[in-house]
Amino acid sequence: MLTSTNFRCPCRCLRPCKITEVLQSAGFQAKQAQAVASLIRRSRELDRDFMTKQDLTGSVESFEQHLIARLALFERRITIRLGLMLVVADGLVIAAIKFL
Repeated sequence: MLTSTNFRCPCRCLRPCKITEVLQSAGFQAKQAQAVASLIRRSRELDRDFMTKQDLTGSVESFEQHLIARLALFERRITIRLGLMLVVADGLVIAAIKFL
């Protein structure tokens, strides 16, 4: 007979073979008990794929840090390019003045 002392919630590390035994002792047929145990195991696997709020917060923070680093790199590259353009433009102006 199934009582609260010999049954634990399937969500708590209960092995599928134990789930099958408990279901069979409650009157399920072997195939039915195996199917239920398989569904419980599959639901546990799916639960592992979900992100928690903490995972999401950590992901957002790491993405934010990555984005800040990329923007800093972009800013440096733009500064260098603009500086190079000014140097080239100054050189062209000086060359044009000497040539005329």
